[in-house]
Amino acid sequence: MRILIVDDDRLFLELVSVNLEKKGLADLTFAVSAEDALKVIDKQIVPFDCVLLDIVMPDIDGIELCTNLRQRPEYRTTPIIMITASQSAKQMDCAFEAGATDFLRKPLDDIDLTGRIHAAMLLVEALRNEKKSRKALQAVFDRSSQYDLIDPNKRTCFPDAEGMLDYFQFENKILQLVEGSYQAALYRIDMTDVFRSLRRHPSQNLVAFLHMFSKELGNIRLKKSFWYSYIGSGRFICCVIGRLPVNATSLDEQIDEIIHKTYQTANYLSSDTSSITKTSLNEQRIVSRSTLLGLIRSEFQSARNSVLQGLPEVRMIEDNIFAQISEAMTINS
Repeated sequence: MRILIVDDDRLFLELVSVNLEKKGLADLTFAVSAEDALKVIDKQIVPFDCVLLDIVMPDIDGIELCTNLRQRPEYRTTPIIMITASQSAKQMDCAFEAGATDFLRKPLDDIDLTGRIHAAMLLVEALRNEKKSRKALQAVFDRSSQYDLIDPNKRTCFPDAEGMLDYFQFENKILQLVEGSYQAALYRIDMTDVFRSLRRHPSQNLVAFLHMFSKELGNIRLKKSFWYSYIGSGRFICCVIGRLPVNATSLDEQIDEIIHKTYQTANYLSSDTSSITKTSLNEQRIVSRSTLLGLIRSEFQSARNSVLQGLPEVRMIEDNIFAQISEAMTINS
């Protein structure tokens, strides 16, 4: 641990040096004024780990020097321990306002001094570890696809897919309806076969496919309210609802068109082995709010209970992330 000690009292510097070296803290640098300290600091390639500053010094005092250091990016989080013989509480307040980490009064107690230094060492180590972890995590994100952290077994929502709702937003939309009967068309879109097919094509990302399909559903245009959500396990639910008669044929046709377009765009799929199915969930077009709610909850529960074989579990994804972080930290160290 590299420590800079700044004090205009040379005898004090000598005593502190002896006491710290006895405690195993021998990498010490001394300055007898703030000006001298700034010259020493400017010459450093690697910043000091800890700084001890006397408050009362001629010309530039310790508080002003502390303020100066805190304005430097490399010293914004460095432990700075202020030292003074004064008993002034105001001086202590000024020191902390300037950015001091800790405060000690002369004459220094050896145990107290080394205790504060070791506390500063722990802080330095914690800051280093945090910085290293951030770099490692950023490295993982930098080399990862935007889709890598999404589990296609679970519900998800893409912000750039127009009108797409998270499942619980979808459910809340139903809950907000006034109790009564509604004209509605509720569908399940099931692409389980597509997921199985994509597992045989590792270059094709399942979540990227979901993203593409979700954005296509966002292009559906109806006169009534249209809601859709991905509920996991390769399933979407979508619904058009209103008090007046609903044109279910228009929704049928637009979904069929999207499915057809998907096969054309994703030419690695075969409609023979990778079917995307659309199923109506309500036989009667006039349904109550509670019926609709029961239908979508049943679909969501079914999706939760049918985790697809061969797809990565969240725990596996997390383990993979932490393994990458650990590897990146090892490389950075």
